[in-house]
Amino acid sequence: MIFLAAPGSALAYRPDIGNVNAIFGPQFHRTNFGGTDAGLTSSVMRGWGVVAQADLWTRGTLELGLVYMPKLFIREQNGLYFAEQTNLVHITAGYRYWFADRFSAALAFGSSYTTGEPETIYTDYPAGQRIDTSARDLVEYSFDLSLAYEVITEGRFGVVVDGRYSWSVTEKTEEAGDHYGILVGLRYLIQTKEEAKR
Repeated sequence: MIFLAAPGSALAYRPDIGNVNAIFGPQFHRTNFGGTDAGLTSSVMRGWGVVAQADLWTRGTLELGLVYMPKLFIREQNGLYFAEQTNLVHITAGYRYWFADRFSAALAFGSSYTTGEPETIYTDYPAGQRIDTSARDLVEYSFDLSLAYEVITEGRFGVVVDGRYSWSVTEKTEEAGDHYGILVGLRYLIQTKEEAKR
């Protein structure tokens, strides 16, 4: 998971060595699944995320993110579908590149950890029968892409809109395990380059 950084000017954020930002806000996401004729769809869900950012230079930022989120896993076998939902903690570590003061992109490696018992949301199988989904795995891995734009900048604060896509690299055969969504975050500049020197 991944977000943006912020400024000390009223115009836009300018990354600089030594700056440290924190971003917090809701994430709205859904599993990448087109749906079935029988009515199985992937609904929009809400999670909560926090991201820490440290500027390495004027165009690059190191980023660590954590999102607590519900997620739906859908698997198909022989034309039959089975869907399970679970809560998980999605952790990302990556690098963000700034194309402009307000616009940036990031690539991160993600790992997700299940925090509860999966719940069956949909099944085409007889009662009591189920197939294995990634909702029951202890950990899942992914690559996460983020495109972020800082909408508002005011002093140490900013509002960030961050679209992201998480590509699962450990999903099971014939399983929908990718998810995409938008994080709307409040960014706060914790420390500037000058403050770090002091």
